[in-house]
Amino acid sequence: MNNIESVISKSSDEVASKIDKKLEELQHSHLRLANSKADYDEVVEEIYRLRGRKRRA
Repeated sequence: MNNIESVISKSSDEVASKIDKKLEELQHSHLRLANSKADYDEVVEEIYRLRGRKRRA
């Protein structure tokens, strides 16, 4: 059982790490778009979607 838990935990950590990296990229995009007064709704929606996914991971 410990082996399965270890694999699941490691897999969850990897997913969370990838999501964190993508979130960081999107947050930089959001700031750039906001500073240029461009539409950033899609970026914000993706940030919220990934945050939700991370919580479930």
